[in-house]
Amino acid sequence: MSFLKRIFGDSVNEMPVKASLSNADKNEKVADDPVLFAEWVSEYIVLGVSFDMDWDHAPNEEQCQRLNISEKERRLCANEFVLLRALGACMFVRANLDEKYYLVFRKSLMPEVIERMDRNSPHMHHDNPSDALDQYLDDLKSESHIDFSMTYLDRVYPDTPSAGGILAQGIPVLVGLEEATLILKHTQDGYCKLKFGVDYETLQKLHNLSNET
Repeated sequence: MSFLKRIFGDSVNEMPVKASLSNADKNEKVADDPVLFAEWVSEYIVLGVSFDMDWDHAPNEEQCQRLNISEKERRLCANEFVLLRALGACMFVRANLDEKYYLVFRKSLMPEVIERMDRNSPHMHHDNPSDALDQYLDDLKSESHIDFSMTYLDRVYPDTPSAGGILAQGIPVLVGLEEATLILKHTQDGYCKLKFGVDYETLQKLHNLSNET
């Protein structure tokens, strides 16, 4: 059981941070409502980074030449970042909140993600980001990163003859999974600040102190 799932079992009176918060009710409402939280995550985390900024983190021209990465694949790489951010957010929600909350959150989050990806996808490229999100989540049930890496390669680098080298260098994990994990942590902190007024690390310390007294 995750730390947050344990902490949600505590009564409100046992959480010392909430009573002293200003504007706590408004922020807590956002955290408690999966639609409002999805809107918050979308605005500040998932879509808060522009496609141009994502493009800057895609392989540069020298890397593309060295690894035989096409312009289409370069665009696919840049475009995948927004899905990886959605993945990280969904990883947090699915692991820490109940199934009903997660399903509503996911349903509310994905339309704007899909619209953003459609708008920036290569010409004539057909994709189903919702299915890809589910595939990534299913891949991550395994402790091995192989399945995740293969899904990432199939989506981002479907044509390059250097796919084996990209896999061997661990790029799907170093780029794809690292992005999702970073966003999971940002989403976790965002939720804790909305719900309790403090970040995850501070909340954990307060929880431990309350259990010691």
